[in-house]
Amino acid sequence: MGLGLTTPGTVNIKEGVLIFAPNLHWRNVPFGKIFSEQTKLKVFVENDANAAAVAEHLFGAARQVQDFLFVFSGVGIGGGLFLNGKLYRGKNGYAGEIGHFPIMTEPSQTVCHCGNRGCWETYANQYSIIQRVRARLEVKRTSIIPKLMAEQNSELTIPLIKQAADAGDKEAIDSFAEAGLAMGQGFAGLINIFNPSKMILGGPLSIAEKYLLPNIIEAVKRHSMPEIGQQVEIVPSTFGPDASLIGAVAIVADDIINHVATRK
Repeated sequence: MGLGLTTPGTVNIKEGVLIFAPNLHWRNVPFGKIFSEQTKLKVFVENDANAAAVAEHLFGAARQVQDFLFVFSGVGIGGGLFLNGKLYRGKNGYAGEIGHFPIMTEPSQTVCHCGNRGCWETYANQYSIIQRVRARLEVKRTSIIPKLMAEQNSELTIPLIKQAADAGDKEAIDSFAEAGLAMGQGFAGLINIFNPSKMILGGPLSIAEKYLLPNIIEAVKRHSMPEIGQQVEIVPSTFGPDASLIGAVAIVADDIINHVATRK
């Protein structure tokens, strides 16, 4: 028996400590100690993207796949990378912070939560889509988004923007398309570096996969090396926005059964 806990950011899995989560502004949080004292269970603390990748490998779209990259997209962007059938952690265990990969060579006006400018996630996370929609609404008066917000007494959210897109709203569809192209640039770079057989999109933004994935694939065709990019299958997560939740179960199961997460 055990308790799986997933969180964005860099995690010391041996100590069960969240080292740094830029989007939450948390540092050095001893989740393992806190929850083990309360539950008397063995606690497994894991990065959310890594956990989701393990879930896909054990139960989902990456079963029997030895080399793949799971891209977790929501408030930020994180990655879980499998190489030769094992989760790759890097020297200190912090591999996968792909959202902070710089994709802009010129100074950006947008400052990432990590403190840098030009980070990939600032162009392709959920906030970037909301900002795109807001900018469009300032000059376009035909969108149904303000009406939906009023009817639902809601702020501007990704589910609401998707609802508008499903109803054919051009501003919503175009905003998702722009974000998909930005995502695809990052996908292309990762494909060129790691040569995976599969890329998986998951996390909260995966609810809009029908609008994002075609544009991701288009950008990958445009920006990746043809010999590499043409061989990669780009698919949605089996578990959609619940990928990290299933991942929390997966890391506990993996400790008992498979040991692909290389926690030892």
